[in-house]
Amino acid sequence: MNNNFLAEIVKILHILLILYMTFGWITNNLFILYSIVIMAPLFHIHWKTNNGKCELTNIEKRLRNNEEKEGTFIGGLSKKYLKIELTDKAVSTMAYTIMYTSALISLIRLFEYYGIIFAVGGP
Repeated sequence: MNNNFLAEIVKILHILLILYMTFGWITNNLFILYSIVIMAPLFHIHWKTNNGKCELTNIEKRLRNNEEKEGTFIGGLSKKYLKIELTDKAVSTMAYTIMYTSALISLIRLFEYYGIIFAVGGP
């Protein structure tokens, strides 16, 4: 199988994971809500112990034979599709903010489900 094809598969999986973590809280599926709450700190630990990079980014770069390029996956998407060049720091801040906001919303929805807190308007 062509390495470029495999790299495209990794890229698609990466995008799907970002969408899952960003918008998964919209669902009423308890598994998805729990997974977001659990995965957010695990991703944080992963990035901190992997020099600020996602391993999916590293795999895609290896498959494309361009390991020497700096930058992040999200920064690359922003530059390519939005024509906005973001610093690694800006991407990191944005990723952590979105990820933990999604996890917080998921946690609140779980609390609402179990009756620990009630949605606006009461029980």
